[in-house]
Amino acid sequence: MNHVKPYWHIGQKEQCFLRTITGRCDSSHATILGNETAVSSIQVFLNDSPIMTKSFMQKVITLSVMEVELYAPTFCAQDMLFVYQMMPTMEFTVKLPMILECNNKGTINLLMNIYLPQGGFH
Repeated sequence: MNHVKPYWHIGQKEQCFLRTITGRCDSSHATILGNETAVSSIQVFLNDSPIMTKSFMQKVITLSVMEVELYAPTFCAQDMLFVYQMMPTMEFTVKLPMILECNNKGTINLLMNIYLPQGGFH
């Protein structure tokens, strides 16, 4: 735990820096022929150091690529919140807002409530 704990200035009791939690996610739709489930990968970082990585098949069957790409950030956000809730138990403070990186423009537009064209239906 010494590599995670903050260092203290001599005579001061202030933390020198806040912890930053970031996440990255990616997924691909129907990678296995005959099986319509998607594969997702999730990475969670604490101060740019990886602390959680997962690669798994999604447990739901989705009809479009946009749905697949929407599930991956959801799972990543859950893991980021888990790490965020663990930080106070180790007496660490976290810099907010936490950043979640996603590489799909359609999913980002959907999350930001940007209007999607009629071609976005299943």
